[in-house]
Amino acid sequence: MQGQKLKTKETIEYFTKLYKILNLRNPILQTVEVLRFMDIDKKVFSEAYNVVKAMGEYYVSRIEPDIWGIIENNRDFNYSPVIDENKPLREQNVSYETIEMIAFLYRDYWCDSEEEKASLIRIFEENERKWKEKIENTKSMRKKIKLLKTKH
Repeated sequence: MQGQKLKTKETIEYFTKLYKILNLRNPILQTVEVLRFMDIDKKVFSEAYNVVKAMGEYYVSRIEPDIWGIIENNRDFNYSPVIDENKPLREQNVSYETIEMIAFLYRDYWCDSEEEKASLIRIFEENERKWKEKIENTKSMRKKIKLLKTKH
């Protein structure tokens, strides 16, 4: 994949499947806010840096220089994850947070059209809805268990 431009249709299909498989949630903040204000492990920056570098200069060049600088300068220089260019991202040994960071980058810098971006945002929103539903179900179940324990 290094140095190759992915075809837009292939890219959309790949990331659409990836977002659905990984159930990525709706990123509310813009990429710059996420990168600057979240407590992100330096290893995540290292992994994201190596993933993007493996994707090739085409993808690096589309990222705002300030954003790329944040990623580049905040990585753990003693940790250099190996990215196998022949494996899909979900099969790489990278953290969930790294995949989320790549999702932010894809949404903000690699979408070639507003339609593509809107499609990704719909996926994020659906995943966010599912996530909230799962949390509510868990909370509801805990309340029921607690109620049952107090009755006995």
